[in-house]
Amino acid sequence: VDNLGFGQSDLVIGVPDGWLDVSSMADLAELSMEFRERGRDLRVATNTVVLLLAAALVLLVALVADLLVQLNRSRDAVLPAHTPPDDPAG
Repeated sequence: VDNLGFGQSDLVIGVPDGWLDVSSMADLAELSMEFRERGRDLRVATNTVVLLLAAALVLLVALVADLLVQLNRSRDAVLPAHTPPDDPAG
C-alpha cells in the first residue's frame, strides 16, 4: 500500500480469554461468519467509527486470504499436474 500521508498507528484486537481457538485474524473472521450464520452479530467495541471500519477491513482481508489458500489447496488436490501436448513437429 502506498504511503497515504497518515501517521503511524497500531490496531490492537482483543478477544475473551474463553475463545481459545481464536489466535489469528483469520480465526476471528471465521468466527464472525459463524455468528452471522446463526443469526447473530459479532459485537465490536471502539471509540471511533474509523477504527471499527479498519478492524472490519482487516477481518475481511484475513477471511479472503484464508479462502484463497483453501481454494488453492483444493485445486491442487483435485486437478492433475499440467502436461504439455506432444509436439506435432517433433
